[in-house]
Amino acid sequence: MSINQIISKVSIKVTVFFKSGLWRATFERRDDNKFYSVAQHVFGKEPTDPELYEFILKEYHLLKFTEPQDFVLEVKRQNPKRVLREIKRMLKEIKTANPPATYAEETLKKQEEANK
Repeated sequence: MSINQIISKVSIKVTVFFKSGLWRATFERRDDNKFYSVAQHVFGKEPTDPELYEFILKEYHLLKFTEPQDFVLEVKRQNPKRVLREIKRMLKEIKTANPPATYAEETLKKQEEANK
């Protein structure tokens, strides 16, 4: 096994949002092997940038991530005019229906059901 196979590059994405009266942060983690996992943390008040940075430095290792899932992003080229028409159609649907859940929220729900 070479050193490149052992060491993998991990990237995280943090999304902070307000839901049900509380500020929440969703941590999405991806590595070179295309694995994807999610964790969520609830903050009481809105975290400032320095507070969020300090949380990542000191308490990131305490987060409980979901089981790693295979994640493949496929990019398909389409006609720009067709894409605009589809976006307009989707916006009309969103206005009439509930907003769709994000991929991170769906992954967290799957993990909760698996833990039951």
